[in-house]
Amino acid sequence: MGINFQNVDFKYAKKASKKQLDNINLSIDAQNEFIFIVGHTGSGKSTLVQHMNALLFPTSGKIKIFDLNVVRKKKTPLKPIRKHVGLVFQFPEYQVFETTVLDDIMFGPKNFGQTKEQARSQALEAAKLIGISDDLLERSPFTLSGGQMRKVAIAGILAVNPDILILDEPTVGLDPKTKDELMQLLVDIQQKTNKTIIMISHDMNIVSAFAKRILVMHQGKLVFDGHKDDLFASHELLDLYNLDLPTSASLAIQLKKAGLINYDKLPLTKEELLELILKEGSYE
Repeated sequence: MGINFQNVDFKYAKKASKKQLDNINLSIDAQNEFIFIVGHTGSGKSTLVQHMNALLFPTSGKIKIFDLNVVRKKKTPLKPIRKHVGLVFQFPEYQVFETTVLDDIMFGPKNFGQTKEQARSQALEAAKLIGISDDLLERSPFTLSGGQMRKVAIAGILAVNPDILILDEPTVGLDPKTKDELMQLLVDIQQKTNKTIIMISHDMNIVSAFAKRILVMHQGKLVFDGHKDDLFASHELLDLYNLDLPTSASLAIQLKKAGLINYDKLPLTKEELLELILKEGSYE
């Protein structure tokens, strides 16, 4: 087991009446999961993942990360936890600060005790894995585009070689082409390394295309944990938690109402919708 939450509550202030996390029970495998966390602003998504990396500690309940107890004690060793679980923040400029791209990617391994030579080797491997070209390695990260800077931030975490990689809105603000390229890179990374990848996202087109498992947060509670087909097939759940359908699914519903196509399983991606249209579409 990679990450396990048992009856976890969290408040930012002990005397506060509102819980940011409310009775969370959750298990995530150490390998081969591709999980998306969705929910509206303030639902507890970022708070949840910050507990997975021991940036925050539970007010009550238990968290185990690779059999290490996450507790609010001065002697709690945090490095082993953060070696297992790497977190990439939403805004990459929060995580890049060195003078060159290569130095920035090397920082994580050096911080975990690797020699300069080992850190360089791991950084070059991570840069190659995420698709950072050699000509960028000696540039200042602050001269890069938003998409390139995001890759540097991800590479800096990958260089530590965590078992689980968490990304908070990694595609936000990117143009469609860069967004697709980044998602394909993450899929390739998971297939090559078998890492578990957890992503926060508001983009239901991305969620529907890439998720294997979806967690829905609402007012600090985990209200859904399951397959994307089950979530998007349930109008009651989508309405209850005010979640959007992916564009392809919305179009498919309109086409079905117009009598142009029929389906038993709602198409969730543009590829699925195109295949359905070509198979059952009517152009009379």
